[in-house]
Amino acid sequence: MVQKLKLVPYPALVREGGGVCPPARQGNVMEHVGELPGGPEAYELDITPDGIQMTGAPAGILYARITLEQLKLEFPAELPCLHIEDAPRFPYRGFMLDCCRHFFSEPDVMTLIDAASFYKINRFHWHLSDDQGWRVEIEKYPRLTEIGAQTGGAASRPEFYTKRQIRRIVKFAQDRNVEIIPEIDIPGHMTAAIAAYPELGCTGQTMPVATDFGVFPNLICAGREECFKFLTDVLDELCELFPSKTIHIGGDEAAKEHWKSCPYCQAKMRELGFGDEDTLQRWYSDRIIQYLNAKGREARLWSDAFTGNDFQAEQYSIQYWMGNPGNVKYQAALGHKIICSDTAAYYMDYPYAADDRAGSRVSAEDRAGREKISPEEDLRNREKAAEQLARYTHPINLDTILEHDPWPDWLAGGRTPALRSALLGIEAPLWTEYVPDLSTAVQRLFPRLPAVAEVAWTPELSRDNASFDERYESTAAQFARRRLKGAAEKRLWHG
Repeated sequence: MVQKLKLVPYPALVREGGGVCPPARQGNVMEHVGELPGGPEAYELDITPDGIQMTGAPAGILYARITLEQLKLEFPAELPCLHIEDAPRFPYRGFMLDCCRHFFSEPDVMTLIDAASFYKINRFHWHLSDDQGWRVEIEKYPRLTEIGAQTGGAASRPEFYTKRQIRRIVKFAQDRNVEIIPEIDIPGHMTAAIAAYPELGCTGQTMPVATDFGVFPNLICAGREECFKFLTDVLDELCELFPSKTIHIGGDEAAKEHWKSCPYCQAKMRELGFGDEDTLQRWYSDRIIQYLNAKGREARLWSDAFTGNDFQAEQYSIQYWMGNPGNVKYQAALGHKIICSDTAAYYMDYPYAADDRAGSRVSAEDRAGREKISPEEDLRNREKAAEQLARYTHPINLDTILEHDPWPDWLAGGRTPALRSALLGIEAPLWTEYVPDLSTAVQRLFPRLPAVAEVAWTPELSRDNASFDERYESTAAQFARRRLKGAAEKRLWHG
């Protein structure tokens, strides 16, 4: 009798077949390619005494292979005969990596994508620009990486991804059914870009790339057309690099002090009849969205970008993270799609528990090698990070994730068909103010990201939260092959 299989995420339907498939027959794998009613990621997996059959579209076949790989971790010899029918609850199951506050190498990014894909995560949101660093090569504006990627001062080595590296990472992700969604934050979080090209800002003053964290007033000037031309040039190169239909343009945390005192921004507001800077941001974002739409792309924005008057553009979606949901609900009612990244349950940089000391900050001077930091200094860093995180975060453990309804209360009200269909899925962001390296990123993401995958993939009627720990521990045997180290110690899993 087969008990609960040790699979994450758990399949929609599992039926026992009776008997076993011996090792000698497990190499007899037949793949029948064709899309099933459950969509392009749906699959069927049949294990019989004579061999293994998989049915589905290419993405579904990939997920059937992953399920089979997880089964072999649980049953390293004879496989039980089974019939599995499976399809995702949500089409969008993602995670985000902030490579600006701390940089992650090409192999590190690939390692995380590979590990996430093992749990049927299919979107990677790549945060590539912020106050603390510009991380993507733009040939038309070389100082973006010559200066904007120098996060340790003028003498430091720029840290960024070349176009060649990005193309390799995109192909690596595609092979794992992971779509990469790049983000260039507009109009705020622009300190690194303005450090490279001071004329992009409202003040025209030179400034260094930010080395501290927080919200800065260094927005791109909305009143001068040459600044808009800079953005469209950047987006042109970005669209050449990334085949994703979606380009994330940020829009969050746009502190408008400089706009309020900028003669160009104020002149533009008078010209257009705008009464406040929020409306100016809405208009500016609308121009960017329309530009992307004309290139056949959809824009995505953080939910706090939705202030001021209505957008005229049509193709955009919303990433909800916190704050007043009224505008987002309004956009959902208009038919725009929503990604849930609710800080209540899905922010991976938040601690597991009040005594979680995993996060720390490594100075720019020491970023090249953790060995330069003494154990005592490392402990002090971790304690300081925990204190600072406690001021603006709350613990998120496995129970928080598994028990959280991905439909926000304001969207779930009545669960009307229009609002219900607006939710594309879940994304778990990992901001890296206190995530200095791969091992810390792994600790932040695992096992919480697999729990997010469980919520986003497994239908509610097939969910079994009580067995998640045991199932995850079986799948975690794949860490050695994927060279992952540092997953959270079990005492933290439930806070």
